[in-house]
Amino acid sequence: MDELRQVTLSKVICDNTENKRIQENVFLPASARNRKVDCSQIPGINLDKWEGDGRGGGGQEGRRPRTDFSGDKQ
Repeated sequence: MDELRQVTLSKVICDNTENKRIQENVFLPASARNRKVDCSQIPGINLDKWEGDGRGGGGQEGRRPRTDFSGDKQ
């Protein structure tokens, strides 16, 4: 759970848009105290923490979550 708590909304926006830079706190306007940073500088979630942890992996140990849903019907 600690990994999930470390993810910021800034990182979620960076990962799901074409933004290259974003302010550290997206709830406040960019300023000298809330500067814009490169998306690559914002830490993301480490999914390796869940590999083979024995807690509900459902036999999926070692497999990455599916990220391409482009072929799914809506």
